[in-house]
Amino acid sequence: MIGTMEGCVDMKKQVCMKKSGGRLHDIQPVVSKLVNNGKVGEDNTLTYAGFEPSNLIVLLSQMITIGNAESLFDKEKIIPRVIVECISNERDDVDFFLSTMESVVREMQSIKEKEFYVLTGISLDVRSCLKKEWVINDCKITLSEGFDSMFDSRKEALESLSWCGSDDAYTSVVITVKSKTPKGAMFKGLRALNVFRALLCFDANNVQFIFGDNCWPINKVRLGRYQTVHKSSGEIVRSVLFHEKRFKLESSLPYFDESKSKVINNNIEHHLSSISDCKYSSLIGSALERCADALDEYDCDVAVVKLWGALESLVAYGDSNCERVPVRVAAVFGNDVFIKEWLYHIKDYRNRYVHEGECDQRSVHLAYKLGAVFKWVFIFFLRLKRDDVRGVLGLLDLSSKGLGHIELKESELRDARNLLVGKGG
Repeated sequence: MIGTMEGCVDMKKQVCMKKSGGRLHDIQPVVSKLVNNGKVGEDNTLTYAGFEPSNLIVLLSQMITIGNAESLFDKEKIIPRVIVECISNERDDVDFFLSTMESVVREMQSIKEKEFYVLTGISLDVRSCLKKEWVINDCKITLSEGFDSMFDSRKEALESLSWCGSDDAYTSVVITVKSKTPKGAMFKGLRALNVFRALLCFDANNVQFIFGDNCWPINKVRLGRYQTVHKSSGEIVRSVLFHEKRFKLESSLPYFDESKSKVINNNIEHHLSSISDCKYSSLIGSALERCADALDEYDCDVAVVKLWGALESLVAYGDSNCERVPVRVAAVFGNDVFIKEWLYHIKDYRNRYVHEGECDQRSVHLAYKLGAVFKWVFIFFLRLKRDDVRGVLGLLDLSSKGLGHIELKESELRDARNLLVGKGG
């Protein structure tokens, strides 16, 4: 599930200026100030006198993209190295900056992958009878009651940072990942875990709003308080340590007995197998990740906006606008008029919230409804075997026109076929 380099001018290059409002960001003033005010020491260290460069470095990092390498490297750490080269060569022009950064990124990408472990927890009762090992996107996800002693540096690091709070009652998760960098390992591991959580929550979440749920995210299985990356020896990588900002200790952890776990295990295994066989698995996986993220939100208005985006990524793929989302989704449900009107209502509500700031306490109902709709759209996309997603959308567009239109088309196609084989009237 690899992202695309959106906003790049030249797709062959990884380092490009981003676009905003149809125009490229003008990075020349920023590059010039960083180059012309910097000094390079004997050990190639970059220093500044008179101003703090960190804000400009952050700004510059937001104005450029390094393509797929975004998930592997920190641009804020690469830029000073590139500025050193610019100063050493007495060049402050954009072309030299971009070409130098391209070379640095490609050099960094040439390193070999290493094994890392990503550690976190999920809000699941450890006594649940779910399968304990899963493989998703070449990542092995292991569920257990606690972390092995080889990871003791994790607890020590968290205590030294005075990060308070514990989620010891949660199911411990160890994700074995191969990556070029610790940052890449964290990114890849959590993406795989979010796919797993999305599939698990299809069966774990409530299907409709229950009184009191408006204070909690819809997802029953959420991330633990901390996410850490460890070397193959088990030693923690302190530079890559995340704190889940939306964390709130779940006191009532979902528990699945043997019977329920068997159903969930079978469903997840079936979905994962279908995704791996799907010609557009990257798109499906990305939509699942977005669904998991949306339903982790406490604010149901934000959840609706994010869920709508996840739905659009499937049902409006490649479209310049997303006007056909309600009609296409209704086609998944046999052109159900109630589903269609619900989706038009959710679409209008989403637009009012984004553009006018309008919100409503009843948005929790919309979030539950949209979550259920997304699940069945996802299943439909997996069941329908097509070479690409546009084939699926074409079928939905045709189905949305109704049975009468399809029967007319069948009659026209039959007449056209008869003409080709010499049976015309």
